[in-house]
Amino acid sequence: MYGDTATARAALAASRAGPAQGRAGRLATLWDLVMRMARLLGLLTPSDGRVSRWVRLGQYALTACVFLVGLVAPLVWLPYLAHSYDRATRRLTDRATVFYVGTRDLRSPRGVRVDPAMALAGLRALGSVLLPAVGLFVVVVTDTRIAGGRWPVAGIVLTTSCLLTGGWWLWRRRRREPPL
Repeated sequence: MYGDTATARAALAASRAGPAQGRAGRLATLWDLVMRMARLLGLLTPSDGRVSRWVRLGQYALTACVFLVGLVAPLVWLPYLAHSYDRATRRLTDRATVFYVGTRDLRSPRGVRVDPAMALAGLRALGSVLLPAVGLFVVVVTDTRIAGGRWPVAGIVLTTSCLLTGGWWLWRRRRREPPL
């Protein structure tokens, strides 16, 4: 995330100051956590002045969408998060290799503005959101009720559809992996 070792060490020293106290401190800590996760997932890039305001606004909007959808249906983001963590780990490995060895590992592509695998992971995540959305739409249209209300049915539909989507992604992944 930082361009050089001195900046990274200064950021580490500043982070050791401890969490802020009180209600404002908790909100600041939540904001910091969400921004760190967004950087880890690749939704936000380091602020070095090369990014236009519109791009930065789009990144913040995407971060807000990921956060809000993750609150409602967290399991639909499994394929997106898996790819993002894999990409972030490869980048970290490349940076560590450059830091300790002096040359980078040339396995991962550089200079690509739109990563096709990331775009595909985003489309898969969007497809995964459709199952809970269609389930909720069916609940509302058919006016299905349990115990006099739609909320229990909506909770059951959301939980079941998220578990089914996550299970399907896991099954697909395991099916493609060779046995050990």
